[in-house]
Amino acid sequence: MRFKYESITLKFIRRLRKIWQERLTSFGKILFFFLIISSSFGSLSISVPFYFLACCIFGIFFITEIFSVFMPMKVRLEVSFPERVVCDSEFEVEITIVNEGKNCVYGVSAYPVFSDLKLNMQEKPGPVSIPAGGKELVVCRMKASRRGVYEIKKHRIETAFPFGVWNKIDELSVSFSVVVYPRFWPVSSVDIPVGRRYQPGGFMMSSNIGDSMEYIGDREYVEGDLIRNIHWNAWARLGKPVVKEFMEEYFCRIALILDTFVGYGKSSREKKECFESAVSVTASIADVLARKEYIVDIFAHGSELYYLRAGRSFAYFENILDLLSCVDSSPKNNIVNLAGMLEDDLPAITTFVIIFLGWDGEKERFCKHVVESGCALKRIIITDEDFRLDPDAASDEIGEALILGKNDIKGKVDVI
Repeated sequence: MRFKYESITLKFIRRLRKIWQERLTSFGKILFFFLIISSSFGSLSISVPFYFLACCIFGIFFITEIFSVFMPMKVRLEVSFPERVVCDSEFEVEITIVNEGKNCVYGVSAYPVFSDLKLNMQEKPGPVSIPAGGKELVVCRMKASRRGVYEIKKHRIETAFPFGVWNKIDELSVSFSVVVYPRFWPVSSVDIPVGRRYQPGGFMMSSNIGDSMEYIGDREYVEGDLIRNIHWNAWARLGKPVVKEFMEEYFCRIALILDTFVGYGKSSREKKECFESAVSVTASIADVLARKEYIVDIFAHGSELYYLRAGRSFAYFENILDLLSCVDSSPKNNIVNLAGMLEDDLPAITTFVIIFLGWDGEKERFCKHVVESGCALKRIIITDEDFRLDPDAASDEIGEALILGKNDIKGKVDVI
């Protein structure tokens, strides 16, 4: 924690700490230690060897600083990085160092600078030498320990030339963002009660593979239209190619809802771990649904409402993972607010798949309302706590719940 006002002493100490951690190399720290020892003995005695040793070490530091001032690095960075990675997996950031100066630069290394502790550097690139006008590729291995969107705005370039004791550091602005997907695993199947319901007006953007279509009219032929859709009688009357136009009205629409309520208290940390497990389960279910001919509406009500319609030709699985990478937990139970938002869509939704964090009376009433509206329901409860209300007390009305602990997940669940 930093205060708005800092004394000169604290600023000086922080400056010294930064110099010790960043500017001095390992060899430089050893030389600095010998400089202190030799200076101490040299000040107590007129012995020439100690005085000479202290002057030599000081001269090394002085010459290094002269080089850093009068031989600036004129370089440019070109960064190549993966835009999307999976949590807990290593990824590489490729940095091309371009020497735009007239002199060769020696012992140069470059790497991104970030303040978020959830990003860590696994392998720092080693120093390289670049001739005038040349360029060199270095690879930095990184790892993200938690899902989210991380923005890196600065890159650090440093060199310890000429004696390897003092780092000359420059920071260049090369920003990029990395989306870290939640952990998820391939699931062989998801047991979902499905059917078809009437969709008023249909979804004109959805694909029509394997579905019976409703005839709505004719239009002029466009290159690429199917020959079987040509309306021959209309062609004969108008004297130009005409095709039939169809619209699908019936198909399966699934609402995938992620509960974000973690609550307060001493166990909130465990609940947040369960929330991360729930996000992983949601991603695994979405992976299965995205490979089938469903329309999937994804809802997650955290600090704000997250909503995405996916499936068929609406969106791809990457868009679903982008949403799940950003969703956050909530200290409020928003299931009642979500019920009001879905009221108009209930007649068109075939099945609800809900991933709950715990169980209470409000969630039970919401599930009963869903079933009474004619929708099928699948409940998944992820928690390690004891239930105050039996989740299967109303199983005759809303069906049995699948109960999982956060330790039951982590790739061990093959069928949901």
